[in-house]
Amino acid sequence: MTYHALSDSELVAGYNEGIVECFTEIYNRYWAILYRHALRMLRDECASQDVVQETFHSLIRHGSIQDAIPLRLLLYTTVRNRIINDYRREKVREKYLATLRHYVSASECTEIQVRERELQRQIEMEISRLPERMRLTFELSRKQHCDYKTIAERTSTSTETVRKQIHNAIRILRTKLSYF
Repeated sequence: MTYHALSDSELVAGYNEGIVECFTEIYNRYWAILYRHALRMLRDECASQDVVQETFHSLIRHGSIQDAIPLRLLLYTTVRNRIINDYRREKVREKYLATLRHYVSASECTEIQVRERELQRQIEMEISRLPERMRLTFELSRKQHCDYKTIAERTSTSTETVRKQIHNAIRILRTKLSYF
C-alpha cells in the first residue's frame, strides 16, 4: 500500500489505529512545510528544527491525533503555540536572570561595604594603639597630608625621626592588619 496517495484524514485514521507508516508519511509530508513556517517566525534554523521535531514528538507521546481538526491546521497551530510558549519561557528566564543579577550585585556591594567598614574600623583601632608620638606623626602624615618637614616642626623633632616613626607605624599596621 502506498501511503503517499492517502489523504490527511486517512493518514490520521491510520495513525490512530497504530499504523506507524501513516505517521511516517505525515512526517515526510509536513516536516519541510512546518520548518519553513517556524523559520519565518523565528529566523533561526536550529530553533526552527527543534520546534518542528518537538511538534512531531508530542504527536507520538499523545499516541493519537484528533480527527475533528484538519491535520494541517493542527500542525500549524501546534508549531505556532510552541514558538509562543518558548518565547514566553525565555522572557520569564530573562526576567529571572536580571533579578538574580541585580540581587547578586546588590549583595556583593553590601558585602564589600561591610568589609570596607570593618577594615576601616580595624585600621583606626590599630592606629589608636600606636605609641603617642608615633600615632601623632602618622596621623599628621596620612590624615592631614603634612610633609616630613612640617611634621618635624610641629612635633619638635628631626625630619629623620619623623620618617622613621612613619616607617615603623606602617610596618606595625601591616603586621597587625595582615589578615585583611
